[in-house]
Amino acid sequence: MQEEKSFSINWRAIDWWLIAIIFVLAVFSYLGIRGASPLYGEDTKQLIWYGLGIAVMLGVMFIPGRVYYMLAPILYGLSILLLIGVLIFAEPINGSKSWFILGPPSFRLQFQPSELAKLVTIFTVARFLTDRRRRIEDGDMQESFWGLWPVFILFALPMALIVVEPDLGTTLGMAVTLLAMLTVSVRPRYTLTVVGVYASGLLALIFLYFFFPQLFFKIIKEYQWRRITAFLDRSIDPSNPDQYQLYYSLQSIGSGEFWGRSVPEQELLTFNRRVPFAQTDFVFSVIGERFGFLGSALLIMLYFFLLYRMIRIAMQTTSTFAHSVIAGIVGMFTFQIYENIGMTIGIMPITGITLPFLSYGGSSLLINLFAVGVVLGFSVRKESV
Repeated sequence: MQEEKSFSINWRAIDWWLIAIIFVLAVFSYLGIRGASPLYGEDTKQLIWYGLGIAVMLGVMFIPGRVYYMLAPILYGLSILLLIGVLIFAEPINGSKSWFILGPPSFRLQFQPSELAKLVTIFTVARFLTDRRRRIEDGDMQESFWGLWPVFILFALPMALIVVEPDLGTTLGMAVTLLAMLTVSVRPRYTLTVVGVYASGLLALIFLYFFFPQLFFKIIKEYQWRRITAFLDRSIDPSNPDQYQLYYSLQSIGSGEFWGRSVPEQELLTFNRRVPFAQTDFVFSVIGERFGFLGSALLIMLYFFLLYRMIRIAMQTTSTFAHSVIAGIVGMFTFQIYENIGMTIGIMPITGITLPFLSYGGSSLLINLFAVGVVLGFSVRKESV
């Protein structure tokens, strides 16, 4: 009887606001990609991916959280194999071996295993934290920082494979996700200890840069370091290849002023492809130029309410597993949103991180909508895990 109760669905608890936000973000995504003057119909393809993704999101909403709990180790192992496979078999794209190329040229899908690994790692670590909480409450183990070592291993393995691709942005995003999950699952001093470890790692990199530069540049790729130095140099020069994107991104966003530029499309910087990767990494530049401060602020508010609705769902559930999973998903999205928008306006270094739900990309959009579906599932079902 208890088992039936744990799988019961509360239809009135469906978060329609969260679903509505996704539909509005789909509109922003279409307008942003279309405004980037896509050469291969990426705007239409994105609508198709959104249609598939929303279907996945609504379908996933009916899957009990217990399923993710049980399948987490298997999915984690599969994600590790995919990360290893992409390093061995994938062809480099823009200097990074991060994607499997699937499908015909007319509808080519670039599948990025790291996108799947981020979500699967959240499930797996949430399972461990849930079991750990039960054992502590039952008196089977003592609560200690060193008892968290499996969490660090579970995160370190995919992070190590992703950094080899190399993809430093996704690696940093996973580090933030770890902190978000620990914040809601362990004592504050343990989370602060991890922050201290991060700070020590940063100091160690600084030490290597000044005293052992050869070793430093084996860890940090030269192009990654150029991006960091370009970000620190406030005298932005468009003739500098490492500052070209930022310069025209700032020009595009600034030219939008409050209402957006009401000029023919041919006069828009983003439409003329002066901003590289405007339909993916720099889609926020398109929004800023076309819809100005008003449109950009509306988009940021949508993201704020997206995260707020997820946090609200977490606060309403009594499931330890749900708390940990939602915290990880919120942390994952928060970092991506802040980093992507930040790099387009010059307050963060440029990375290859895309803007969730807006940037063109089928696999990442499907994974993100899957994650939203998981959160919605926790809102409509009373879980015992």
